[in-house]
Amino acid sequence: MSTLLRSTCQNAPQRLLPASTPGYLPCHARMVPNPLPTAPLLWHLFAAGVLEFPAFLSESLEVLCLNDNHLDAIPPSVCLLKSLSELYLGNNPGLRELPAELGQLSNLWQLDIEDLNITNVPAEIKKEGPKAMLSYLRAQLRKAEKCKLMKMIIVGPPRQGKSTLLEILQTGRAPQVVHSEATIRTTKWELQRPAGSRAKVESVEFTVWDIGGPASMATVNQCFFTDKALYVVVWNLALGEEAVASLQFWLLNIEAKAPNAVVLVVGTHLDLIETKFRVERIATLRAYVLALCRSPSGSRATGFPDITFKHLQ
Repeated sequence: MSTLLRSTCQNAPQRLLPASTPGYLPCHARMVPNPLPTAPLLWHLFAAGVLEFPAFLSESLEVLCLNDNHLDAIPPSVCLLKSLSELYLGNNPGLRELPAELGQLSNLWQLDIEDLNITNVPAEIKKEGPKAMLSYLRAQLRKAEKCKLMKMIIVGPPRQGKSTLLEILQTGRAPQVVHSEATIRTTKWELQRPAGSRAKVESVEFTVWDIGGPASMATVNQCFFTDKALYVVVWNLALGEEAVASLQFWLLNIEAKAPNAVVLVVGTHLDLIETKFRVERIATLRAYVLALCRSPSGSRATGFPDITFKHLQ
């Protein structure tokens, strides 16, 4: 292997520190730039799997620098270097894809793809860094599909219309019988992609937790609050400012139990507000809710979820 690396980079200094005894001591290898015409040919053989890194390096090689080496593919044998913790691939403009097998390298924490136009990893994943990229590649290797299941938690003061709202969302009609306040109901709801939506999935399945019960149970009910859930806080518009004040308890507790969760504030009983006053009244109540959740400067208020105009329904 040392002879091959030197033949590839014979006109420039290179650093190869092999283990004195295979599999025992860690080593680093740096493949430095080489303008000789033999370099692209040798790397083509590497990429094709004709030439491979020696097997003993899989247990000892920890740092591998492949910058500036005319690569258009990562050699398959790189994905077998189990001890590899750092891999540098910068300035190989022909390199457009990362093999999914890189996700198997559990010790790899540094993956340098500076100035590379990698097309098989989404931009938002690349922005999150090496850990996210390797997790994505690992998922691709398993042929994993995106999870389209989400938890929805519906909360709010008693008798605000939580169960009725859920029934209308699920069936399109109001329930004939309202469930007892003393229960916590869990149901499944598959939401189909609305017409005209740009969403990439056809549907999303919600596990819905309809948390009711008297006010005395509110503290106990918070035990069911979890991260990565969608929270729907229901309130009675007809109660006006009194209902806005009651939202504070729920919003503060959601943020305490599930910081940065997505929260929708949904008003009910709109039909109890006279038609001629509805537009003005709704605008006023929305302003009250925003004033509750945001500071005078417009920034997010301490301890509250990030509620904006689009979260008020």
